[in-house]
Amino acid sequence: MSDQDQGEPKQGFFARIGGKIMGKVRAINPNTIGSILLCIIAAVTLLAVVGSIASIISIIAEGGEGVVGRVFSSFGALIVMAVLLLALAAMIYHMMTTLKQELRFKTDYTVEKFKEIRAAAGKPSESTEDENKQCNDLLEQMVDCWTDIENENGQDWHYPKNMKEITKARKLLVQVIDIAPTDKKVVDTFVHYAEILKSKTDREFDGSGLLLALASGVALIIIIMGIAGLVSGGGFGIFIAAVLAAVLFFLAPCGIYFLACRTPGFMLEFRKNKKPSRFKVVNTIVMILFGAGMAGLKANLGENDKWFKVYADGRRERDWETEGQNLMIALAIKGFIACMILMILFMIATSVILWALVNYLRNYVIYK
Repeated sequence: MSDQDQGEPKQGFFARIGGKIMGKVRAINPNTIGSILLCIIAAVTLLAVVGSIASIISIIAEGGEGVVGRVFSSFGALIVMAVLLLALAAMIYHMMTTLKQELRFKTDYTVEKFKEIRAAAGKPSESTEDENKQCNDLLEQMVDCWTDIENENGQDWHYPKNMKEITKARKLLVQVIDIAPTDKKVVDTFVHYAEILKSKTDREFDGSGLLLALASGVALIIIIMGIAGLVSGGGFGIFIAAVLAAVLFFLAPCGIYFLACRTPGFMLEFRKNKKPSRFKVVNTIVMILFGAGMAGLKANLGENDKWFKVYADGRRERDWETEGQNLMIALAIKGFIACMILMILFMIATSVILWALVNYLRNYVIYK
């Protein structure tokens, strides 16, 4: 066995399975998820509009007192739902366009490629000294705006530490691309800084896999319940309602959460330096809750105690009645603990959309 193998701790079965699943999840194209989410929102919006129109027509047909008030109430509910759905669609579209723009940022520029750019623009094949100097000035201006400094072997290296610096650097690099230098030293310097910028903006899922698993598990249970209702003769409507509830309240929010938690590289580095532990808040809450619940379920509440009736003549008989009462009380308490754990876990699973909103604001708007 190699030293590297000896130094790496062995992962448990569930940790290995979880790691493989998260690896597959990270490999999914974010734009594919965004497109699916936009289709779901469009379908829900269409159903909401059709349903509201049908409801308004039914109210008008019924007539009676308060028709106008009921019509306005139904119309108001439609407006509120439409605004919420449009806000979600706008948020998803913003994340998709941001990710698409970042993926378009390339670093594989060479002297030959810049010559092709110059030829397409009708410029001479070789850049002039003035153009090379202009490119160097732009690159120096870009580095000067990077405030994060690291000293290596007596030499200072500058890195961007926030989105403001990264945005300014992108604009300056675009200007260099437009000039298209052909001097190898200038091109190498450009590629070096472009790769730094790329590493700082490349995104990685930095959310809670446990929260995704929890919400997906609840969605699966709801769908299974819908299938059970369909098999037991409850009608196809119950199955459709279960699937819609699972998709709208859990699976779609999971997709939004996955997109929202794709964090830029410079923010990941900042979080690692500030808090080396990557143990998420939601993970901590769930693990503490699960640990406390398991401790409560395993606790001895007197259900295993033996009770005896002692008579005046010294005889002892097993007090089955008292033991039965204690057993029922202990089971009731543990049942209550289990129900509370399940209820809280369900509430945490439903909060995935709130965590998605928080991470969207942090990773796509304020970058903090």
